[in-house]
Amino acid sequence: MQMLNEMRTAPIMDIKKYQYIGFGSFLFDDFKILHSQLGILNMISLESNADICLRAQFNKPYKCIEVQHTTSSNFISRVLIESPSIFWLDYTDPKDLGIQFADFSNLIGKMNALDIVRITLNANPNTLYDQNQKVDTQEREIQKKRFDELRERIGEYIPSNADVKNISKQEYPKLLLSCLEMAARHRLSPSKFQKKYLFPLFSTVYADGQQMVTLTAIVLNSEKQDKAIQKCLKLHDYINFKWDEPYNIQAPLLTVKEIIHINSLLVGETNNDIKNECKLDFQNKTGLKDEVDNYEKYYKYYPNFHHVNL
Repeated sequence: MQMLNEMRTAPIMDIKKYQYIGFGSFLFDDFKILHSQLGILNMISLESNADICLRAQFNKPYKCIEVQHTTSSNFISRVLIESPSIFWLDYTDPKDLGIQFADFSNLIGKMNALDIVRITLNANPNTLYDQNQKVDTQEREIQKKRFDELRERIGEYIPSNADVKNISKQEYPKLLLSCLEMAARHRLSPSKFQKKYLFPLFSTVYADGQQMVTLTAIVLNSEKQDKAIQKCLKLHDYINFKWDEPYNIQAPLLTVKEIIHINSLLVGETNNDIKNECKLDFQNKTGLKDEVDNYEKYYKYYPNFHHVNL
C-alpha cells in the first residue's frame, strides 16, 4: 500500500480514480486498506462460492464494494476495462494453476496502459507431487515427477531453459515468476501495431501456511511512462523492476512490547542504533535477532492487527 500511496505523486497517475477488483471473501482486509489509505471508491469483490457470497454481502465494510457471485475466469472473459484498474488475482489452490495462468494471460490482454495487476500463486513444489506418497522415491525422480506435472498444468508458459533443478523449494517461486513473464510476453509482445507491455515492479516470496509467490506489475505503452514509474519508485529497496528476483518476506513473531521498544530506536542517526541500543538481551539466545533485523527492514509495510475479546 505504501508503494501505491507514493505512486500518487506521479503526474501520470491518480490512484483515487482507479477501481479495485479482488477476492475479498468475507473479511475484506485488502479492500479496507485500499479504501482508507488510497481513497479508492469503486471496488468489486469476486466470490465463486454461493454461501460465502451471502456472508460477504453481509460483512462488506463499505457500500462502495460490489460483491459479484462469479469466478475470476467468468469475470475476466466478460469484463470491459473502461476505467483505470487495479486487479489482485489472489489464488491459493495449486491444482488450478492452468486456469490461473489462463486468467492472468486473458486479463493482461484486456488491460490498458497504467493498469496494475497483482497475482499470488502457491509456490510449494510438494503440491506438484508429494514425496511422502512413496517414501523410497529418489530425490531426482521426485523432481522429475514434479516438473512433468508442472508441464502438464502450464506447459505452454514454461521457459525452454527450465528443467528439474528449478523445482526445489528455493527455486520453484523463481520458476513460476519466469512462467508469468513468458505468459506476459506471449500476450503483450510489443510490435509495430501493439505497443503495450507488462512491466514488473516487484515480487515476493512468503509463507502463509504454504509457500506463496506474488508478482506486482503494471501495463505500459511508452518509454515516457517507463521512466516516470521508475523515477517514482526507485527509492524503495524492495522494488527492483525484475521478473525473477523476489524478496523473501518473513513476518516477525514479536510481541507488542518488543515492537514498541524496537520502534523507539528506528530512524536513528546510524544504521547500528538498534544493534547497539536494543535492550532485548535475550535475542541472540532465542533466535530473535533475525526477527528484529527483518522487522527493521520492512516495518513500514507491515499491517497492524489486534486481538479483540468480545
